[in-house]
Amino acid sequence: MKTRIQRWLGDDRLIFIVVSLVFAVILYFARLGGDDLVNIRLTRDVPAAEIWSRAWEMYFTWASRVLINFVMYYLTGRNQVFFALFMGLSMYVLLSALSRLFVEGDRRSGNLIVAGVALLYPLTELGSAGWIATMTTYLSPIAFGMMSLVPIRRWLDGESICWYELIAYGACLIYGANNEQMMVVILFAYTGFLVYTAARKRSCAANVVFWLLSVACCVFIFASPGNRNRTYLETRWLPFFGKLSVFDKVEIGLSMTLQWLIVENHLLVVFLCAGMTYLIWKKFRSLAYSLIPFVPFAIVSAFHRQFSNLTERLVPFGNVIAAPISRYGLISETTRYSMNAFVKFFVFGLFLALFILSYYLVMNRRRDLAVMGVLLVAGFSTRLVIGFSPSVFQSGYRACSVLAFCLISAALAGIFSAFREGLIGEKERRVLNRAMPVFAFLSMAKFAYDVARIFK
Repeated sequence: MKTRIQRWLGDDRLIFIVVSLVFAVILYFARLGGDDLVNIRLTRDVPAAEIWSRAWEMYFTWASRVLINFVMYYLTGRNQVFFALFMGLSMYVLLSALSRLFVEGDRRSGNLIVAGVALLYPLTELGSAGWIATMTTYLSPIAFGMMSLVPIRRWLDGESICWYELIAYGACLIYGANNEQMMVVILFAYTGFLVYTAARKRSCAANVVFWLLSVACCVFIFASPGNRNRTYLETRWLPFFGKLSVFDKVEIGLSMTLQWLIVENHLLVVFLCAGMTYLIWKKFRSLAYSLIPFVPFAIVSAFHRQFSNLTERLVPFGNVIAAPISRYGLISETTRYSMNAFVKFFVFGLFLALFILSYYLVMNRRRDLAVMGVLLVAGFSTRLVIGFSPSVFQSGYRACSVLAFCLISAALAGIFSAFREGLIGEKERRVLNRAMPVFAFLSMAKFAYDVARIFK
């Protein structure tokens, strides 16, 4: 019995199991609100076949998220325990996927780091439209979408994948890519991998099949009459949107993204910038190089909610930088020749350039750079594309979740790259092993507190 307990405590997946169970318990006691209350009245005790018919009908009238909407409506109409269990499973799948994608060497130690970094994401944002509606639309597709990328890592490492594993990964891809933003990430990843293997003449049939599957998911989304109908209706509700140019829409998508990263930021962005400052110092031992990530760190720290009021009072143009983005974008006819708009544009541009450059400097080999490039380009592309839909104003910052996990994934690639190159020593790794479970615990405690007060 003692040996069995010791074996269980030594399992490298223990931290994932504990976090997933705690996550499920918290969501079981979450008070539902927002869209969930509307959906409950529509789906309470409705048979699964009827829910599927409704989700498929919406493909032609409202949205291409057939699988996601089916899961959302089905779970909304059942006891909340089923939703809690499904989201606990999604959290476990997400953490396991990040581990399989990026951990090298000691997996138990690496999994502690994965859990600590992943849980820096502000989970509270996934309750903005109702816990069931938002989490099944964003978190679970992200989780299964990330798992669908694991074959790329396994093929790069020369592993063989069994047929039933390929079927499971394919199912994860289809479900994950039913979210438009996650589809972009999956398509970028498999396209990049296909080009890489073709250049090295190492392509295999399974790789091509997965790429074709991601392309098919893309076609399925863009061919949806419901998406076009929804855009048309939302444009009627927001008449000014139809008058915006392509440049305006791209700029709105990017500006609202940077507003989230800088002004609406949570500890996630602060820790990412602080971590990159440390890693770049360890790599180059140069103050000049270390200033590259330190400037974004200083910007996001100054506008963190703990210091934002002081910053707005003391820093010139501080209140301008913190001000919300106009529905016409940061750059428009009303802001032409405006010093306020110029300052905000300059700060946002400086942050973005140095933030991306910091990721580049953290990586240590071409493969790491390729991974970082795909994740950042795909992640930011999801935010640029959303600017073409009027839902950019309705979705709020929950639509930044795919980008957030791309940033987290790229950060994990940089951390384990630093381990491999010996930039982080054994003593520092022991500190991380102790700190990361604490971060995970504090994140879950904060999430539980937020769940208790939201929709109260």
